[in-house]
Amino acid sequence: MERHSLWTHVCRARAYLTLHRSAQAFEELRAAEATGDTDAELHLAWGDAHRFRLQWDEAKAAYE
Repeated sequence: MERHSLWTHVCRARAYLTLHRSAQAFEELRAAEATGDTDAELHLAWGDAHRFRLQWDEAKAAYE
């Protein structure tokens, strides 16, 4: 994987969520979006990150 690819950032975000570091996860998800690529996994990761913060409306919107 490339150092700054969408998948690299999404994987890092998931790792940060596992470590209960949502702030870093959100930074990685923003970086993933900045790549200009899109993938269903990115939307799923956003939903999971919002769910982690108990932001139910944002999570639902990301999952849709």
